[in-house]
Amino acid sequence: MFCRRMFFYCILMFLFFIPFVHGDEFLTVNSSSGEIEVNLLRIPHAQGPITEWPAAKGISISKHADDEIKIAGSQKGLWNYGTIPMINPNLDAGGIYRLECWMKIVSISNPIKKPTLKLQTNDNKGEFVKNYNTSGYDTSLLNTWQKLSGKFTISVNEEKGIIRIEKHTKENNSIEMYLKNVSLVKEKGSTADENKKYNFQEVTNEPFVETKNKGYFSVDGTYVYKPDELNEPIFNRGCGLTYPTWKGDGFLFESIKSYTDIAYTRFTWNQLEPIEGVYKFDVIKSWINHWKKKGFKRFGFGVMSTTVGSQATPLWVFESGVPGVPHMQGKQIDPVYWNDLYLIKTRNFIKALGNAFNGLDSIEFVDMRNVGVWGEMHLGFNSSDLWTNEELFHYGYTGENYLNAYKSMIAFYKEFFSETELFLNIAPNNNAIVEFAVKNKINLRYDGLYLTKNNSMSGISTHFVKYGYPGYFNEKVESHTKYYDPPGNQVNDPSGKDSLDDWTAANGIHLSQTEEQGIKILGVQTGKWNYALVKLADEKLKPGRTYRLEGMVKIDSLSNELYMPSLKLQANDSHNKFVENYFTTKYDSAAMNTWQRLWAEFEVGETEKIGSLFVEKGTTKSSSVVMYVKNLSFTDISEIAFEMSSGSSKDDATDPNGVRCYYEFAKFEDNTEDVRNIFKIALSDPVSYINLNYFSLNKGLSVNATEIVEEAAKKIGYRFVLKNISYNSPVKSNSNGTITIELDHEWENLGSAPCYKKYLLEFVLADRNNETVYEFQEEPEIPVWKWFPGVTRVIKSELEIPVEVKEGVYSLKIAMIDPVNSTVVKLPIEGFDGEKYYKLFDLKISRISSNIFIKPILN
Repeated sequence: MFCRRMFFYCILMFLFFIPFVHGDEFLTVNSSSGEIEVNLLRIPHAQGPITEWPAAKGISISKHADDEIKIAGSQKGLWNYGTIPMINPNLDAGGIYRLECWMKIVSISNPIKKPTLKLQTNDNKGEFVKNYNTSGYDTSLLNTWQKLSGKFTISVNEEKGIIRIEKHTKENNSIEMYLKNVSLVKEKGSTADENKKYNFQEVTNEPFVETKNKGYFSVDGTYVYKPDELNEPIFNRGCGLTYPTWKGDGFLFESIKSYTDIAYTRFTWNQLEPIEGVYKFDVIKSWINHWKKKGFKRFGFGVMSTTVGSQATPLWVFESGVPGVPHMQGKQIDPVYWNDLYLIKTRNFIKALGNAFNGLDSIEFVDMRNVGVWGEMHLGFNSSDLWTNEELFHYGYTGENYLNAYKSMIAFYKEFFSETELFLNIAPNNNAIVEFAVKNKINLRYDGLYLTKNNSMSGISTHFVKYGYPGYFNEKVESHTKYYDPPGNQVNDPSGKDSLDDWTAANGIHLSQTEEQGIKILGVQTGKWNYALVKLADEKLKPGRTYRLEGMVKIDSLSNELYMPSLKLQANDSHNKFVENYFTTKYDSAAMNTWQRLWAEFEVGETEKIGSLFVEKGTTKSSSVVMYVKNLSFTDISEIAFEMSSGSSKDDATDPNGVRCYYEFAKFEDNTEDVRNIFKIALSDPVSYINLNYFSLNKGLSVNATEIVEEAAKKIGYRFVLKNISYNSPVKSNSNGTITIELDHEWENLGSAPCYKKYLLEFVLADRNNETVYEFQEEPEIPVWKWFPGVTRVIKSELEIPVEVKEGVYSLKIAMIDPVNSTVVKLPIEGFDGEKYYKLFDLKISRISSNIFIKPILN
């Protein structure tokens, strides 16, 4: 044993005195000074598992090729995929270390969480001190080798280092990745105490020196400036928490006024046009002025044609010939929304409203609420004394008529609010209206945010994720378990033959098997919620797993179009007691006699153990149907990865095609933890606005509730942080007499959504009198609308300084602006001048003979 141990020490000493060792036993790296500082990778000769690399639970780490490591599997509960052993874990106080690797990710189930390498530092007792991360892998470019790097200055109490392959989430994430050329190198630099004087992290104390190549001037190193990050909400156009003003001046105002600058309310058409052609828009203007005095700067509103318990549509509309139906014991008359004359009167009103408010700087957005109860894409079927089946059929309701009414309303607002952001309140299952809205760049809103049994908003969340990102998510299907998939029945193979073996019909329904159209469902069903039951091949559900239910459905005839069929998973507990129903999208009545894909994705809760599938009626009332179901499948998709596409079929690579998303609380909330969880659910989607109408906050909630609001205000929408900006040598002298400074700047979106705008970056040099001597504006090569949440973007800029710029000290400043209206995008960093720019650092320009020198001033 002693001999073997001495032999091992000899080998280590040998390695540390050889400048570079190449081979299978070790991957070694050189520092910038030519000395080996740390060798990281111990790789065996043979391919296969690497036991020296501790892998997290569910992850395998193996040698893939001579210089590549493979990390694969599914990990839940830890922040990392595994640990990379360091041969020498000791760190030097004041030392500047560079951690690098080349990484390639083939698949990842949660692309929002960008893998990095992380250096974890501990003190001499082994207690945690700090984490340092490299740049993140860009998951919009899967299957590419990308270099990740980070540079850190070690403080006095950081004595030991551990390197991990970082997940950045404890949630389940499946991964297949490869690493090579991992290195941790100590560079020449000043001590930690010296660096505390500077905003810069200076990696050299060497003066500027002229290189041998004429026309180039260099520094032996890189200057990196790291702005101080603000830990407070910032307010930008296109996102924010909104304050519901209908509860009066006192509601929540004092406790949350620091976290929102958007006031929101809803008016009724009757308030604003009580007599045809007589518009009382001063009602809106007075509301705006009142809340401006309270400190609000932005305003959003909607105008309703139907509310509950009071008259919303003006009575003159019905006197002009529009059919109306009394509801709520005669307290209101509601219009037939699909009536042509109603749509004409609506257009006239929207035109006048647009002439008054379109494009005003103070108007953040306008809701479209002229169709449906509260404008929420429903007709109040769950409320008493609103629309009944008999009323709807009497006035000619069909799914197509209802769809066309929405299309008309959307077209009116698009025409007369061409310079204002528009929102449509949506429902989970009316896909035709949602897709029409998205194609017309209408933003999506849902007024039903609450805490569900399984802490999910799966129906609306699916819409938000699909349409809320510029460039929709495309599925990349890996191996996963299919719990219902009959022989020959493949999801993407419509020729597959469906089997009746697993089906049971409800009373009155006859099931038959057809050659090309799958399972035929025929008959009249009364008293049940479903037409048929489908037995799963394996009825057991796994808590916390994500499932997809989908199938192709065609309806030839249906006696009651108010209740359109869907597919459903009914989840029971281990004692077979009901726990939860999960519904797919509904069949669209506007496109009868066509094959439609019905689907849903959802995560089952802890108590949900057993499942059954149903073809759902949506009512217990009598219904006559002729329909077909094929390609039905129920699948565990927990191992499916997603990747961001470049866009849809049109040219979206240079044009953001996503829409903003907006949640509103659904009901009173009187529990602080419920409020916290609801915000967590909402902010996990690409949401840009949340309306703060959980009315019980001022009735005894703890002070922690306002802290929850503050955290949400720092997360909502986009939040672009400039992590660092580096000035790299050499400075390039151009033939036209100018000199070029190359800047690398790293940004991260710490918010919940993209910005959906083509913002520009603007750099200026200002002299000691704050006069601009140089200005440069650019759209980054990775456009700002592609800076997705959780993604780090490294941008390169070249500043071409004219030779006329005199010697002296100048401030380099940066701004992000909207080129359409010159609006300044606020950044959560120090240095804002109160108007437009953020100061980065000072530069000194010197001329010695014919040479030009540019050097950052560090103190």
